[in-house]
Amino acid sequence: MPAKTKGESLVRLLNVGKAYRQPNGQVISIMENINLELRTGEIVALLGPSGSGKSTLMRIITGLVAPTSGQVLYREQPMQGLNPGAAIVFQSSALYPWLTVLENVELGLKALGEGPHEGAHEGQHFVTALGR
Repeated sequence: MPAKTKGESLVRLLNVGKAYRQPNGQVISIMENINLELRTGEIVALLGPSGSGKSTLMRIITGLVAPTSGQVLYREQPMQGLNPGAAIVFQSSALYPWLTVLENVELGLKALGEGPHEGAHEGQHFVTALGR
């Protein structure tokens, strides 16, 4: 089977690092030299044990947290502030258990400014793509 052509670059991390300063002044490095490219049409999963930096990396990609080193590009442009093309759906503990999978997805789309009709259509698209 021929390889599919990769889509355009959405997010690119170039030597991204994140460190935090503790109250005693000690600097703790959470991640260093992360290089990653996310392209249109890809489905990507971040796997790792608790405390390995998955959520921090997602917060950097979405613009909720700035890296302490390196650069984040969105559509090949340096990202300033929030990433307009990204949202996070956290682990099940952050989902509303009384809502269906589709309703939880639609809630995230609503936060991005999707209207009810567009959100329902987009939500169903994502749920179908993930097999739920």
